[in-house]
Amino acid sequence: PGTYRVSAFHRDHAPISEDDVSSGTTDLRLRLGTGTSLVGHVTDGANGDPVPGFSIVVRRREGAMKLSPYRTETIFDSNGRYEVPGLDTGEYSVVATAHGFAPSKAQLVTVPDPLPEEPVVADFPLGRGGRLTGRVIDSETREPLENARVSVESAAGGSGDAVPLIATATTGPDGRFVLGGLTEG
Repeated sequence: PGTYRVSAFHRDHAPISEDDVSSGTTDLRLRLGTGTSLVGHVTDGANGDPVPGFSIVVRRREGAMKLSPYRTETIFDSNGRYEVPGLDTGEYSVVATAHGFAPSKAQLVTVPDPLPEEPVVADFPLGRGGRLTGRVIDSETREPLENARVSVESAAGGSGDAVPLIATATTGPDGRFVLGGLTEG
């Protein structure tokens, strides 16, 4: 018994939700919209070369302070091109991430009403970011520790867009590690 929010999702369509649906409802019909696509390129910011493997993280803006997960797409394309279909009218915070690069700054993407006939475009040049190097040693013997896992957790796109990103490395025989692609902070 009670009322529920019922949602329908499909990769190629804009999602739909209906609030306050009573249990026992038998005539509920949810129609997925076509939405529009977000398209663009992810490149190495230093030389403009395409980044062939990356993820696009899309979060929907709901009010001034709230971002809700919308979709994450992992793309492998030799030209660095991506397409995220099924975006509905609204505002989105979008971040690109790739191994060996710092996450992009969040871009605010607006899908207007009525939906545009052409896709919305957002390109992402990625920087290499910072590197953190160090050595892990045993606290008592001061000997290096091999195969220790070292990780840094940060937020992609800076504060306010908390997409967790974890950079990890394993120490070598001398206890040394290198973590790359770190964001400022």
